[in-house]
Order: sequence, then structure tokens, then C-alpha cells
Amino acid sequence: MRWVGYQSLAISKLKVPGDIKERMGRPRVMDLANSIGLLGDEPMHAPVVEREGLVLIAGRDRIAALMRRGAKKVNCHIATDVSDKDRLDLEIDENLHRRQDDRDKLIARRVAKVQGELLDKMSDNSARQPGRPKSEKAKAREVVARELDTTPEAVRAAERRAAEPEEPEESTGTNPPLAPPVETWGVPVEHLAQEFASVRIAQEAMRAADRHLQQAQRALAALKDGGGVAAHLYARVYIVVHTAAATVRSEIPAAVCPYDKALMHRRERCTGCQGIGYVGDDALLGVADELKLGGAQARVPNGRGGFVLVSESRSKGAAPDGEKEVAKAAKVAAEKAAKKLQLQDGEGNPITVPPADEESPF
Repeated sequence: MRWVGYQSLAISKLKVPGDIKERMGRPRVMDLANSIGLLGDEPMHAPVVEREGLVLIAGRDRIAALMRRGAKKVNCHIATDVSDKDRLDLEIDENLHRRQDDRDKLIARRVAKVQGELLDKMSDNSARQPGRPKSEKAKAREVVARELDTTPEAVRAAERRAAEPEEPEESTGTNPPLAPPVETWGVPVEHLAQEFASVRIAQEAMRAADRHLQQAQRALAALKDGGGVAAHLYARVYIVVHTAAATVRSEIPAAVCPYDKALMHRRERCTGCQGIGYVGDDALLGVADELKLGGAQARVPNGRGGFVLVSESRSKGAAPDGEKEVAKAAKVAAEKAAKKLQLQDGEGNPITVPPADEESPF
């Protein structure tokens, strides 16, 4: 296989799989379409197309997402002299690093492929290493673990899950609603359904960034013992990457903000989430136990050092409890002060102040 560059192609000219219309309705593709819209109407990674016949090799979800958006053209990575083995390799590699729904099966396929390659090499080289050799399966797991920046044990667990029989799904004629992507504390969140699509995009993007930053940290660790320039660069660069990784990891949305509990009239002024409505795992560490209660016991701060049930603070547009109390107390205090304040003449007699004349220019 040879890469021959990039080219903008009409989507209608591509030979796409027959399930492309069905893919357009999948939740993952719908989220991907929203993500593409936020990032400039082009997917971050170009689909792979075979020059001979314009056959789509990799990127079916991206094409489906673009079709959902009504796109007419797409920038494609063009390949030529593509064998059946190349197509399989591209499909596995593409999906293994970007898909999550059938990741276990993809890992199992990748291990089987690497194992086959190792067996072929072993047949070409009859000499065996001394001692008890590892099986080709174990070696294949180590290779795949390095590729995915994980452990052989995690790869083995993925193979085991992939081998488990799938439970048949009951056909209801409609796609079941997606579960919320964050902890919701058992409060009503139906009004956040559209917003959750953006939350899923943020989670996926930030987790990918976290993985890359962790890889960067491991790579930069080699500078530490390099001495001289390497050591100086380690001191300057590593902490920056480490801080960035920690920041990204801490900001990945994990829960609806426990301080406003999806109450939109409280969100704007909420200091717990800075008005975003969601917080990461780190932010939950210092949250009071009362705010971690869910369902009918779900609470929010009342502004006076205590808590109020979410059900009692749900009236649309109402000021947060506590603020109303503060305003009420201020009004009462002003009335009391007005009663104490009296105007007197020079002899100490009270002066009656006439009502203000609205027509007076003064």
C-alpha cells in the first residue's frame, strides 16, 4: 500500500458500505456530527479512500456524521495498491484507537493478527531461545499492550470479555434513550438531554487529551537522568506537561454540579461550577455529605450555611433560597430604621414630611 496524499472528494462519489444510512441514526454518530460542527465542519482525522474506485476503507462513522450535517465534500487521505490485508489492518487500527463500543472485540482481533504474524516468523526461524519461552499469544498481548499504552493483563481481560456471548437485545422499534453521561444525583435532568451531547463530546476529547499527555510525561521522563541540557529541559518542560495533564483530568465532567443540581436559575450564580453546570471528580472531594444525597433527599445550599431540598427550590426563575431571605431581612431592617429616624425643628418638635410630588422637577 502507498499513500498518495490528500484530496477533496464529493461524498456522493465515494463507495460507502450499505449500512451508512443506518449509521447516521446511531448515538455515537449523532455526537460526532455535533463535534464536527464545533470544530469547523471537518473531522479531525481524514477518512481513508482507495484511489482505485474511490472505495471508503476507514472512516464510515465520519462520513455518516458528515452526511447528517448535509456536507457535500470531504478531505480524504488517498491510498493506492491496497491489498485485502491492508484493508483489514487499516480497519482494525482505525477503530481500535477511536471506537469504544466494540473495543474488546477489536483488541481480540488485533491480538489474533499479531499472533499469526509471530507464528509466521517462528516458522521461518527454527532456532529457539534457551529457557521456557513465552507463547506467541503472550507475546502478541505484549505487542498490543504497548500499542495501546496499557498492560498485557488489560488486553487479556478485553479478550475474555470479547469471547463472552452477547445477550440478545429486545427490539422496541426505537433507539433506547442514552443514559446520562454524568452523575445526576437522582434529580430530573430531562431538560439537559441536548446538553448531554456536548458533555459526551467534552468527555471523549478530554480523555483522549489525558492519554496523550500521560504518554508525553512518560516520554519526557527520559530527560531526567540525561544530565546537562536534558536535565535543564526536564526541569522546565516536565512540570508544564504534568500540570496540563492534571488540569485536563480534573476538569473532565463527572457529575452535575452538586451545588445547583440542574436547577437552571441557580446555575448562573453558582461558584461551585462557575456557571458550567458540571464538575470533575476532584471537585467532588470537598463536597459536604448532605450535597451527595440523591433522589427525594437531594439538597442544595440555602445560602445561610444550611441546605434545602431540591424539590423546594425548583420553581422556575425563583431566586435561590437564602437570597430571598437576605432580601427580606434587608427590607425589614430598612423599615425599622425608617421608624427610628425622625426630622425635628430647632425646638425639638417633629417635622411632618409631605409625600413626594411626582410632578416636581426637583
